[in-house]
Amino acid sequence: MLGAYNGEFSLHDFLAVFCVPAGATTLSGFVDMTLDLISNSTYFNTYMKRFSEDSRVKIPSLLYFTRLGYEYLSVKEHKDEIHQDTNIFIEQFQKSISRINDTELTREDAERIIRDIHIKLSGDDLGRAFYGCLLDGINGYKLIDFENIENNLFQVVTELTYKKEEDEFRPDIIPLLNGMPLSFVEVKIPNNREGIQAERDRIHARFRNKNFRAFANLTQILVFSNN
Repeated sequence: MLGAYNGEFSLHDFLAVFCVPAGATTLSGFVDMTLDLISNSTYFNTYMKRFSEDSRVKIPSLLYFTRLGYEYLSVKEHKDEIHQDTNIFIEQFQKSISRINDTELTREDAERIIRDIHIKLSGDDLGRAFYGCLLDGINGYKLIDFENIENNLFQVVTELTYKKEEDEFRPDIIPLLNGMPLSFVEVKIPNNREGIQAERDRIHARFRNKNFRAFANLTQILVFSNN
């Protein structure tokens, strides 16, 4: 159905697609996602506006992630598990790194690795040190299992706040790989070229801000979508 998406996306479509079990797409995931949309966005207030970012781009994008096998994760339910300096989801990271390294990390072990990652992310090197960690691991631990892709944990969240001191921003969609937010997606009203360019310029300015250096060095892929 998503492959034949023609620009018309109704609430009926939303329910139909999301309630069909496929990969990580489950009924519980549907409930979590729906409640999150009600509480964290103006989705149900703006849904009847036919050209809203939510109905035309954001929701179809989230559905596509779930059909690819990503699990939807509620930021609200996991807010105490987010490492503030990196936005790494500690519990998800701990479980994933334990699994792909065939070991049992404690919470303290996971937090120590994340602190070391943060040190790598703090350099003025456009993220080269951290990129090396993604390829070769850190402290003897692999961060990604490149040999067995299914051994990794793929999740997606929305409206995750990137904050340091008084500066902050919130990307629309953030895929997580083993608990790490390595990319994000910004969505705009369909065919709004000016909106995409403006968002690109805002991100460029934000990533020049030293307060966002760790987040910039962590991010491997940026996506801007207007349909």
